[in-house]
Amino acid sequence: MHKKSLFAVFSLLVSIPVALPAQPASAPATSPTTTPARHQVIIPPGFIKVEASERTALCEPPDKDWIVKALNELQPSARPTTMPSDLADTLAAKRNELLKQMSKDLGLTDVAPTQKLLDEQVIPDLQKMADIRPPMFYLVCTKQRLLDLIHSGWTDPRFHYNRAADDVAIYSNVDLSIQHSMDDLLIPALYDPQAPEQKRREMLQQQVDRNEANIAASLSMQGMIMLQTGLVAAIDDAAVKPLGLKPGQEWFGIGVEGLLSTRYLTQLNGMRNQDMLRILTDDDPRNPIRAATVNLIHPIPATQLRPGYADAYVDSLRRRSVVVLDGLLKRTGDDALPKLLAAVKESPPKDPEALVDLIKQTVGVDISRDLVPQP
Repeated sequence: MHKKSLFAVFSLLVSIPVALPAQPASAPATSPTTTPARHQVIIPPGFIKVEASERTALCEPPDKDWIVKALNELQPSARPTTMPSDLADTLAAKRNELLKQMSKDLGLTDVAPTQKLLDEQVIPDLQKMADIRPPMFYLVCTKQRLLDLIHSGWTDPRFHYNRAADDVAIYSNVDLSIQHSMDDLLIPALYDPQAPEQKRREMLQQQVDRNEANIAASLSMQGMIMLQTGLVAAIDDAAVKPLGLKPGQEWFGIGVEGLLSTRYLTQLNGMRNQDMLRILTDDDPRNPIRAATVNLIHPIPATQLRPGYADAYVDSLRRRSVVVLDGLLKRTGDDALPKLLAAVKESPPKDPEALVDLIKQTVGVDISRDLVPQP
């Protein structure tokens, strides 16, 4: 989608740990050179494909009629109000207002490049995300029938057979991407063989409804991640990259990108800025490294970190960078930010300490203690 700054791949919206590259602000992210072949579902022996109400099920022939009835009776699931299509429409409607705000916050005199990025990359990518239709298939059968299929040699990458327990573990994550064709997703909808037909229909409807609600929530989350990534790219291109920040100064750019992209995102998705900012800056309980222990002006190079700790360290560094900049602007007011950006651009500080001095000279606040490890 875009070049990604140090902050760009960090999203407060992700509910699971993500891989965070330890690279300087504005460095382009690498991407795989090959795409795995798309997986297509294999219909189990003795099963047929049934389509009804724009949904597809795989079942044995005797189950066809009640499955078709269940799918046809199912009402559409409720959807979040922050689906990618909603975000694309809102961004398009509020684009000029957003550009005006960015111009004020960043001291921009020319917003044409930012407008181009929003119009030609961010909005179209959100629209592509809105058009995603994951190819889903519901495998409708009993638990024992599923085991029989696996015992006979039928497989699917979303099912893992535990031979010791004679049980099946199901991979439930869904990869939603506009970069490549999505794999077929086989979703089990198991029913009790003793249950009457009405109960079976209800169980299938509940499974489909729950799965579609989860997909919608995931699309909403991915859309907001995509939008924030685009906003970060816009801020990075327009204001951070021109600063040419040196090692030990990255925290300033990360703070600007994190703080402002969150502010703009909440103006577009209707969420409270203070709530999202709290999520963005509070320590993640899954991260063993507290943000307060990170030295922002002398960060540890990724090559010197213990294996497996680089991602956690960068996550904490990002959180603290936003905390420091947020604290600075609370003391000075938001009008200080364009002054600081202009000062750094006009007289690039030679090292981390020089940046701290420049900030003090420009806005009268000494943040040196905020940047070093706290007990």
